[in-house]
Amino acid sequence: MAILGVLCAAYVIIDKIFFSAVIVGWASIAVLILVMGGIQLMILGMVGEYLWRSLEETRRRPLFFVEKRTNKKG
Repeated sequence: MAILGVLCAAYVIIDKIFFSAVIVGWASIAVLILVMGGIQLMILGMVGEYLWRSLEETRRRPLFFVEKRTNKKG
């Protein structure tokens, strides 16, 4: 979403410079919503990843499972 916001901002700037057909006020609001929404989604993803890793750490599961035990000496 943040990348889409940056691309939209680039389009709005190029359109304003060359064609001057941008509706006043709409472009800045649309770009702001896209960029801020993208940043919020990235932060939400980081918080989710942090919570997932801390959940996995608190479960205290072994790193491997022993399927079969043998009594061979050697």
